[in-house]
Amino acid sequence: MKFNLNDRPGFFPMLMYGLQWWIVSIPCVVIIGIIVARLHYTDQVEQIFYMQKLFGIMGLAMIVQMLWGHRLPLVIGPASVLLIGILSTVSIGVEGIYTSLMIGGGILTLLAFSGLLSRLQAVFTPRIIVVILCLIAFTLSPVILRLIFAGNSFVLFHLFFALLLALAMILANKLLKGIWKSIVVLGGILVGSMVYYSVMGFPETGGIQAGHEGYFGLWPWKFDLGAVLSFFFCFIALIVNELGSIQAVGRMIGADHMERRTTRG
Repeated sequence: MKFNLNDRPGFFPMLMYGLQWWIVSIPCVVIIGIIVARLHYTDQVEQIFYMQKLFGIMGLAMIVQMLWGHRLPLVIGPASVLLIGILSTVSIGVEGIYTSLMIGGGILTLLAFSGLLSRLQAVFTPRIIVVILCLIAFTLSPVILRLIFAGNSFVLFHLFFALLLALAMILANKLLKGIWKSIVVLGGILVGSMVYYSVMGFPETGGIQAGHEGYFGLWPWKFDLGAVLSFFFCFIALIVNELGSIQAVGRMIGADHMERRTTRG
């Protein structure tokens, strides 16, 4: 490692590290954001506006974590485990989903400030964590398949293209080094999108005059016990993942006051 935790790199290294963080952050926001945006809206203009808001929120969250949170070189992004809660409760409507998300976030905040996170972490053994990760993959598989075979036409082309692109990204991740290794996923999104749309044609975006009513207002609250319980277990898995990330990075770089950093994070 070239720098310690509190070192201040020069302008060019800072620029390159910032670019690397940006590259690492974008794929996660784009992939999960597109899935959730499609659950919310059918109009592509509305989906793009949703993605813009998501990028703004994630940028703000990263700034807060760097200045007042855990203050570790840890890239954050939308949690795929919460996507499982959204997919399992989509039938109750957007109001119920966001109400459950707010309640789950409130419980997580209380656990952090009460000091109970360390006790909760001891409950989750490596076997339980592996099971949770496997369940995440199995739950997301139908969504991934629907994205691959969208439109129910040219099925073989979609399957062949997805497998070829995935194989190319795996090989690139193995062969490339340095910052080029970090941009494999982003490069796959950009190159894959250009090749796909060059063959299949670019989609029509519709008119830009689509309305955005209620985007900055409060949504109607809708309490659903089943949805709240679903998101509660998703937040438990999120806590385990976040605690593991903070603790691992903190130990790797020898950060001090880890208990305080964990609570703030």
